[in-house]
Amino acid sequence: KSLFSLNHVKKSIRSMIEEKINNFLKAPLDSFNLGGIDKIKISDEVKIYWGDEPIGIVVRGNNIFSPVAETINTEFLESDKKILVTKKLQEWLDETISINHKLLKSKIDENISSELRSIIFNVYNNLGTLLINDYYENIKKFTEQDKANISRAGIRIGAKFFFMPNLLKKFPMELNAFLWKIFNKANESQLYPLPKDGRVSFTTSVIMPESYWSAIGYVCINKFALRADVFERVFFLARQKIKYGPFIESSDMMNPAGCNSEQLSNILKYCGLDNIVIGNKRLFFSNPNKKLVNNKIKIKNKKAKTDKKFKENKPSSNTNNSKLIKKEKQKDPNSPFAVLQKLL
Repeated sequence: KSLFSLNHVKKSIRSMIEEKINNFLKAPLDSFNLGGIDKIKISDEVKIYWGDEPIGIVVRGNNIFSPVAETINTEFLESDKKILVTKKLQEWLDETISINHKLLKSKIDENISSELRSIIFNVYNNLGTLLINDYYENIKKFTEQDKANISRAGIRIGAKFFFMPNLLKKFPMELNAFLWKIFNKANESQLYPLPKDGRVSFTTSVIMPESYWSAIGYVCINKFALRADVFERVFFLARQKIKYGPFIESSDMMNPAGCNSEQLSNILKYCGLDNIVIGNKRLFFSNPNKKLVNNKIKIKNKKAKTDKKFKENKPSSNTNNSKLIKKEKQKDPNSPFAVLQKLL
């Protein structure tokens, strides 16, 4: 009797599942989702939900932006139906990635130079953000056409990073976090470190590989995560200021990044600038980078030659000489000594 009851229950369940599968196969693709990433641990499987119900899982594919959908195993799902369910799940997954990562899924133009193709390929395979370190020499040789081609590929060239602005929005960023986890088979037992409410920066105690931060379009410096495009903006401001000599920390650099004085110090150290603490505990930044210093010397030397020529062609007097000396002294108000003299 109990066996009969069990078979009867199984038959009823199969009938219910059959109906549910038919409804699933007719369901619109926008009824599927990956669940709320803010409640999912990195160690958890990435699942595809139909409403609130898990239907499939996502596993590693041939590349980071082409994962594979699989149906959750159950004894009540026959093989022919399982194939149809899996096909539907894969259709949704491919469409979701294509909509949000259209350029990553597109074919790289074979007519462009091999160096440029290599850069685009590597940026795409890093999900849109990549350190420039290994490509400085290539960038120096870029023609106007090369720049147009890389821009057409959706990539912007910063001082430290290549980045793709379209992938720095909320959903593409969260999708990238999932794609990184799936491809790298990460098993960290904490929630994904991600910004909340569209913030461009956030503090985190979660230690993650650099590849994770670049996958979501951030750089993490001493537990302070900053979005790549905003990092580039701060670095640009620093480069503009350092052209005229050492400078003091200011709100125009901290506000875009949403950072405090200590975090700004860490960001600019990462950019290669040194700092000391001066009066009122404010930071005074200087540049130990010889290249920038040498450039500045070249400009000054050129000006000195012009001044010398001018002096040789024009009669001088004690009065004129004193005026020239006075003007010369006024030419560099931003030297470290002049700036410190004003502050202290």
